Amino acid sequence: MKKALVATLVAMLVVVAACGGSSSTGSTGGSSLGSADRDKFVGTWTGHYGCPDMGVTIEDKMIVEAGSGDLDLKIKIHAAAANPDTVNGTLTSATEVNIPEQSMGGGSGTAKITLKGDTLEFQATGLGITCGGTDYKKA
Repeated sequence: MKKALVATLVAMLVVVAACGGSSSTGSTGGSSLGSADRDKFVGTWTGHYGCPDMGVTIEDKMIVEAGSGDLDLKIKIHAAAANPDTVNGTLTSATEVNIPEQSMGGGSGTAKITLKGDTLEFQATGLGITCGGTDYKKA
């Protein structure tokens, strides 16, 4: 039994090594992701942003730039505001960018950007509040 387990683990390591291990081009659900997928998000986007608990929606601008890796993005959220935040995100699928916990809006938060056709949706959670933007279109 122990030899079979070791053989299985060795076989798995060989498969991972043959595939090149992890890389910045990534792999999700059997399809490779790369800079061409990331570049669909790159640009200046305008839309509407609001927090349901506050009942206010504002015009918003988001600037998305390519990051240093094939799946990395640098995102300036609320770019037209007096103090916009620039956060880092990673492409996790052909239609989704994950923004891990970092400083946003004066506190720590996470966010997700979703590509839906030719528009983006932005959802941020922090300080116990979830806010979001919809219908961002490339300017």
